[in-house]
Amino acid sequence: VLKYHPNKESLKKHIIDVFDDNKDGVIEPDKFLLVMFTLLSGTPEELFENIFRLIDKNNEGTISKEMFKSVVGDIFVLVNETKVTDSNIEQLVGSVFADIDKELDGKVVRKQFIKACEEHNYIVVSYIREFISKYNTGGRKKLKHLISSP
Repeated sequence: VLKYHPNKESLKKHIIDVFDDNKDGVIEPDKFLLVMFTLLSGTPEELFENIFRLIDKNNEGTISKEMFKSVVGDIFVLVNETKVTDSNIEQLVGSVFADIDKELDGKVVRKQFIKACEEHNYIVVSYIREFISKYNTGGRKKLKHLISSP
């Protein structure tokens, strides 16, 4: 898929640089999916739907604070944000999750997540948009077609 991306070399280098922890040229599938979901999403709702699906690894239709935290950390790595500490991430996740978790039951359903992301300008959402603007220069439709083709 990357061979068809208009910024393929810089995107490939960036993905490998930030997610290849042991420098063996291999990244974890969920981290790769984060990149692909981010670049292939058309509308904001599609983007948030895809991120929710990535967070909801057990496919139960709900996410917990810990599940959310794991992907938020990956998003900061993806956008190469080096100034954010684990403590900052913990505080950010706690604040955002408390805002989204309207029932205060420790779980957020897809609809709550998407609505909150669309209505609020969370810093994580801003970073995702920045990444999209940097690496998605009109190749989304072509990439989407290639992925959905047999």
